[in-house]
Amino acid sequence: MQKLASIPVRSKDRIHEIAFYHGDLTAIPESERVELLVVSAFPNDYSPTPSSLIGALANAGLSVARLSASKELDLRAGFGCWLSRPVGQYPGLAFDRIMVFETMLGPAPEVIGDLFRALTPFVLGEPQVNSIALPVLASGDQNEDSSVMLKALIDAAIGWLQIGLPISTIKIVERDREKALHLASQVTALVGKITFQAKQSAQYDYFVSYSHTDKNAADEVVRALTARSSAKVFLDRKDIATGASWQRDIWAGLEKCRRVIALISPEYLLSDMCQEEWAMAMIRRRDENPSVLVPIYLRSADLPLHVRMLQYQDCRESDLEKLRGVCSGITVEPVIA
Repeated sequence: MQKLASIPVRSKDRIHEIAFYHGDLTAIPESERVELLVVSAFPNDYSPTPSSLIGALANAGLSVARLSASKELDLRAGFGCWLSRPVGQYPGLAFDRIMVFETMLGPAPEVIGDLFRALTPFVLGEPQVNSIALPVLASGDQNEDSSVMLKALIDAAIGWLQIGLPISTIKIVERDREKALHLASQVTALVGKITFQAKQSAQYDYFVSYSHTDKNAADEVVRALTARSSAKVFLDRKDIATGASWQRDIWAGLEKCRRVIALISPEYLLSDMCQEEWAMAMIRRRDENPSVLVPIYLRSADLPLHVRMLQYQDCRESDLEKLRGVCSGITVEPVIA
């Protein structure tokens, strides 16, 4: 593979690299080996079409459909993706596993950020993932504009890496040489324009992450937290102005709080926004302190592994008395105005 452009991205504890290549993902040299190859697919459709990466992998002897029959982790319900078992030894396939990303259910550029949210359970757990490779997603059989998709990929990657997603190297690969040379100029133009967003001091004591189905329980949490102190609580309905960039404000709230209280329910696990908040809280939990994230099991649900692995407070089924008791035990040093 030929590296055509590279963007360094600084987070608070390391320098990451977003690299753009011309080459063939089914013929990665051993010197460029990665832990994870990301493949996009229509939901439950792993047909090896001639223009797709799935088709190219099939030609190299690796069947994505066969891998799908014995997944290592299946997080399609909440994260729209699944992780394969180790692929074993195939000549020229210098990656350990594949992650199949299946959430292209809206305009692809708008949902590409879901990819990095989906990566979070994998890179924060086992097996460890430090490097990934992927094509310009959705620009093959899904017929999205490769220039638009590349920009969406890079924008999302920069945001998540700066937040602290612990991936050292992201390799984006275009197989067509003429197209790769054209896209490389787009990547090069970004070099030097990336500014490091330093972590800001705490502005809130608590951030309440919840599905709007559970807004009454969220309001009860706010009442319980503020009844005994002058705690400052971020709640989206009262802290985001009408017409504001809600995602930017939510990300800022998550960065500026001391604790994230997550109210887990079936709707919470199916909400893209809730799962994004959970992913960011998990990154902070890893980087700072396990006490940053306070999971509260509000209503019975089929809990995925990345939730079951944490100790949570059990307040089923929306037991408000238990919920108040849990909140009374959550303490932080107050934010000084």
